[in-house]
Amino acid sequence: MKKILMLCAISAVLFGCTTPTKYKPIGNITGDGYEEIELSPNYFKVIFRGNVETSLERTADLALLRASDLMLARNCPSFEVAKSDQDVTTRLWSRPETLTTTTDTQTIGDTIKTTTKTDSTGGDLYEVHFPKVTLEVKCSTAKPDLEKNIYDTAFINRSLKQKYQIKN
Repeated sequence: MKKILMLCAISAVLFGCTTPTKYKPIGNITGDGYEEIELSPNYFKVIFRGNVETSLERTADLALLRASDLMLARNCPSFEVAKSDQDVTTRLWSRPETLTTTTDTQTIGDTIKTTTKTDSTGGDLYEVHFPKVTLEVKCSTAKPDLEKNIYDTAFINRSLKQKYQIKN
């Protein structure tokens, strides 16, 4: 069963049947979504991984949204982004090549004429990109100040949920 699900996930990547990563915990099969670890009280490392259809901007926004969700749960009025890292992994994928041969035979009197045609499809090489954003965030009581990477927890949460039409 796992092999079938993995094949479906790979097929979705290869044939463009995917949609941008949703705001959700990282899935076992697709590997996209968020995860976090609390490094010390109210200090978190948040990672958001996008799929091939997810922009780096969306990936960064959803990492920030996850950070704001964690801070809301801890009643932090604001939070500081202490560290930020963006990375895009590039992979090459190829679609299997398929050869189709058709043969046409005609008999005219004592002569047999045979025409064979072979068509090739697939075998194309695609470059695909997987964005990842890692944030280290900590609870703050300081006044929001974007120059110091300090965000208003409730405002950024509301704003990003509205932008991506995320319901809670």
